[in-house]
Amino acid sequence: TEYSAIIVAEMKGGKEEIKISPNPASEFLSIQLGELEQEATIEVYNSNGRVVKSMIILRNSTVVDLNINDLPSSVYWLVISSGNDRQQQKFLKL
Repeated sequence: TEYSAIIVAEMKGGKEEIKISPNPASEFLSIQLGELEQEATIEVYNSNGRVVKSMIILRNSTVVDLNINDLPSSVYWLVISSGNDRQQQKFLKL
């Protein structure tokens, strides 16, 4: 079995990590981004590595609210990708 490498890097345009709140959350996550220089994608992965939510973020966005009300209680990974850059953050859905 072959696996692809997982790469974690900073988003261009900002040195700070993404910040999500509240964590744990029950209905919505507020995602604070560094200033995006280009369009980005938010994906939420479950503990099995399956994408359970996905959305496009327009460039210059700084805060995004993500509705997670429909997700079952569990641990998830929030992944933001823009070009070759990728950041991830773990969160708990109550």
